[in-house]
Amino acid sequence: MIGREIEDPVLGILGGMGPEATINFQRELLAETPAEIDQDHIVTLVSNDPKIPDRNAAILDGSESPLPRLQKNAKTLKEAGADVIAMPCNTAHYYYGDLKDSIEAEFINMIQTASNTLEQNGVERAGLLATKTVLDVGIYDSYFANSPVDLVAPENKTRLMEAIYAVKRGDHREATQTLIPVIEYLERRGCEALLIGCSDLSVLSIESELTEYDPITLLARESVERVTERG
Repeated sequence: MIGREIEDPVLGILGGMGPEATINFQRELLAETPAEIDQDHIVTLVSNDPKIPDRNAAILDGSESPLPRLQKNAKTLKEAGADVIAMPCNTAHYYYGDLKDSIEAEFINMIQTASNTLEQNGVERAGLLATKTVLDVGIYDSYFANSPVDLVAPENKTRLMEAIYAVKRGDHREATQTLIPVIEYLERRGCEALLIGCSDLSVLSIESELTEYDPITLLARESVERVTERG
C-alpha cells in the first residue's frame, strides 16, 4: 500500500464492473488529459475487482449485495492516497449515496455529470442504452427528473441485455449486431442523442446517426478536471 506518501492529488478508480470497462475508462482518462509528456498525466490508483457481486442480481432478486465490497475497496483507495474517487459503472450508482457517505473523499457522480452535460448541450430527447436493472429501477430517471432532457428507453430490454452479455463474453461483433434494431427503434422515437448508460457498451464502436454521449468519457473528463483543480 502506498499510503499518503503521494504528494500530488490522486484519482482512485473503483472498478471491476466489468474489468474491460475499467480498462476502457483508463484509456479515456489518457485521451482526456492534455499531456505532452508522461509527467503531465494525473496519478491514479486502480481497484479492478471482478469479484464484486453482480449488481443486477442484487438489486432485482435480493442476491448478495455488492455494497460491502464496494465500501471496502473505496476505503482501500482512500487509505492508499486517493483524493477523488470515480466509479465507472452505471448500475453500481444505485449504491452511490451509501458509498459516498461511507468514505471521506470527493466522490464523482457519473450519472449526474451526464445529466448536466446533456442539459448544457441543449439535448431534448436521448435514447438510453442501459441494463434492465438501470431501466427498471430508474437510476437515470432520478437524476434527470429536473432536467429538460427526455429519456427514451429501448423497447426490447432483453435484446439490449443480450448485447451487454455478449460484450462480457468478449464478442464485440455479436454485441454490435444485436444493438442495431435497438438503436433503430430509438431513432424512430425521435431521439437526437444516444446515451451509453452501460459501461460494458462503452467499448463498442456503435454506428448511428444519433449524437453519442458516453458517461464513461464524461466521467474521465470530469475526473481529470477535479484532480487537476486540486494540483
